[in-house]
Amino acid sequence: MVSMVGWVLLWLPTLVSAAELLPFQERELLTFSGTGTKNTRPFTVKGEWEIQWESSGLIMASLHTKEGSLEGIVINAPDGGKGDSYFPKAGEYYFTVNAIKDWTITIMDLIPGNSP
Repeated sequence: MVSMVGWVLLWLPTLVSAAELLPFQERELLTFSGTGTKNTRPFTVKGEWEIQWESSGLIMASLHTKEGSLEGIVINAPDGGKGDSYFPKAGEYYFTVNAIKDWTITIMDLIPGNSP
């Protein structure tokens, strides 16, 4: 005697927006740009944030607290290019940028969940 037990799997696709899959919503806070070396003006972030950067040549940038303490090197790209970096800590900061050609750094405010 043969006994067969089977399962029937029913697959129903669920439509989910890309925003629902992301842990954060991004909102552009401000953008700095220039050519060569410069200190940016101080900026304030109230939560988690990200930098998105682009440069047409060598770029190195360090992040400092408003009081001048070095937080670290956040961009080091001998050939330029583009990239991003995440920062979990709120505060008041500025960048010291050393570059040979044009560069842009955009600060993105990261809003938890699916807030608009």
